[in-house]
Amino acid sequence: MKGVSVVAVAAATLFAFAMTSAVAGRPTAAADLRPSTGAEAEGVTPTIDRTISCATAFIGGARSVTAVAHHGTGRTGGSWDRPAFAKVTTGQTGSQYTLLDNALAWVTAGQPKKDSAVIQSPNLGVDYPLRVWGTLAWNTRLCRASTKKLPLTTKGLSGGSSGVFDEGADCNTPAHVLVRLRATTLPASKPTGFRQFLRIIAPVVRAELAVGTDSGKPLAYSEVLASGKARLLTARGCTPS
Repeated sequence: MKGVSVVAVAAATLFAFAMTSAVAGRPTAAADLRPSTGAEAEGVTPTIDRTISCATAFIGGARSVTAVAHHGTGRTGGSWDRPAFAKVTTGQTGSQYTLLDNALAWVTAGQPKKDSAVIQSPNLGVDYPLRVWGTLAWNTRLCRASTKKLPLTTKGLSGGSSGVFDEGADCNTPAHVLVRLRATTLPASKPTGFRQFLRIIAPVVRAELAVGTDSGKPLAYSEVLASGKARLLTARGCTPS
């Protein structure tokens, strides 16, 4: 019975974040967002599993992606200032208002605080709160759905636990890569659109994010947990970013 109580408390705590989620037209503005009725719709489950094919940017004579992860920090009660986080990007952005435009996908785990953000910096002057941009998301402008297979595996990769600061690696790629994200959310949620992203607002219990070639060869793998733990592993040939 004790285990059931712990699960119930965790579910209630995570659901509280979903109840206070918001959407906005600009990075600095937000409006109340109530839980989507889609979460109760037939076929909507707590597990999101998507594989997408994404175009990579050509810069400096090569195409590449950057995989980044960091451990959760600033935990108070059951909430995190910076939840465990992993992201895959390609190329660069040119403005503080477009800092997420080159993100192919990102995932978090754990209950964020109200002001937790995808990108946090006191000097930006622009906020990217998770309650607006999503606890996980993928780019529909640079990526499209794919039926190809990409395993969620660490085989052939090296790395380990991530620290509290962003730790990343650059991997050379072909013109397109496969990106797969798999996550368990509380409550079950249906992806909604925001700008060029499809996103989930609900808190995430556990998530995996993988990048590989069209043939399914792994390039990078990240895992984040509600406990705050995060890890990042990359293929041979990838270099620290």
